[in-house]
Amino acid sequence: MALLALHQPDAAARARLSDALGEHHELLECETWSALWETALGHHVDGAVVDPYNSFDPVSLPELLHLRRRFPGMAIVVFADFDGRELDLYHLGRLGVDGVILAEEEQGLRKIRDAVEMALGDSLAKRVSEALEGVVSPTGIRCVEWAVRHAEQSPQVRDLARAVRSSPRALARELKEEGLPSPRHILLWGRLLQAARLLEVEDATVEEVAFRLGYATAASLGRALKEQTGLSPTELMEAGGAERVLGAFLEACEDALGDAARQGSWATSAVRKALLRSFFKEE
Repeated sequence: MALLALHQPDAAARARLSDALGEHHELLECETWSALWETALGHHVDGAVVDPYNSFDPVSLPELLHLRRRFPGMAIVVFADFDGRELDLYHLGRLGVDGVILAEEEQGLRKIRDAVEMALGDSLAKRVSEALEGVVSPTGIRCVEWAVRHAEQSPQVRDLARAVRSSPRALARELKEEGLPSPRHILLWGRLLQAARLLEVEDATVEEVAFRLGYATAASLGRALKEQTGLSPTELMEAGGAERVLGAFLEACEDALGDAARQGSWATSAVRKALLRSFFKEE
């Protein structure tokens, strides 16, 4: 369950969003753009669903960009009527909007919900990919990003290999040569990164997150986090959440390659920490 801020002044559209998302996420309705900002500043908001074209309190593209830059970790989904504004779809993509829902197409409730879920996952995957740029090989970045995006689908190694146009054996060999964990472990890291994001939601329980990510029990998720990060779920949230998991992943990469990597092309610990701060801290 994510915490979502809704900026949708139209009552009918707001009710539709509530019907689609209310049972699965906590919704905070924001009647004005300034109210959405106050909400984002005062809460750990996972995502914002906005209609920038509403007649009551319209929002310009520069204002959306400002929101994107101020809250890089927050998924932004535009739910609006794009009739006559088709070119804006291109601009919204350039602004880094994580999802678009075409209100004029009368999307079903399930499609609205799926679009928001995808945007939430994509937002984290994008941040992880950017944080790993220049630190992990391109193949490693593609694998981790895919693992994060698909963590809730319980993917198998063959699915990951197919996604990067390889075979399970060839992918395992390539990752080993590049000093990265095995495909199976990369899928595990994808689940743990999503677990950290989901655990950050207020009132989220370890059991709920575990079931969502395919773990049989809360204890099994707790063991996986403890084994890979050295922290329990509660300790992980106090230590930085997804940032801490990503740091542990980078340490696992170094362990996989060995001392030669630490003396070679891998970024230093200080550089890694600076990269993580730059992509996960909301300034």
